[in-house]
Amino acid sequence: MFLVLILGDGTGVGKGRTLATMIIDNYYKQRKKSLWISCSSLLFEDAKRDLFALTSRLVTEEKPKIYQIPTSYARIEQSSGVMYCTYNTLCSFSDAKSGSNPDEFVFQKRVDQIIDWVGGESFDGIVSQYKNRVKLVKIS
Repeated sequence: MFLVLILGDGTGVGKGRTLATMIIDNYYKQRKKSLWISCSSLLFEDAKRDLFALTSRLVTEEKPKIYQIPTSYARIEQSSGVMYCTYNTLCSFSDAKSGSNPDEFVFQKRVDQIIDWVGGESFDGIVSQYKNRVKLVKIS
């Protein structure tokens, strides 16, 4: 089971802090993987700032880390944390072919790469969408 949160509102309302709070809460409930979808890669630094601001005073050593989705279509190595990507990245495709080595596996669709990372149907975490203007996207 996983939670999908779509948060769309105007600039400066606190969407990032709201999403970061929910991700942190889930992280400490042992839901160690989250997906943060945004309209722009430029907002990655804002997402990092929001997560850091809410975890900086925690005594625990274990804190969720946020990563941008890798530029390659290979398997994502991080075993936990927050994967940040944009709508455009989510809908992108690759023409590359997988090699014979399983470590060199290449996904054809970015969304398949993300599904693999979160664990497919067994995913127990949070998917959050951060958008000033919410719109529907079709992923084929």
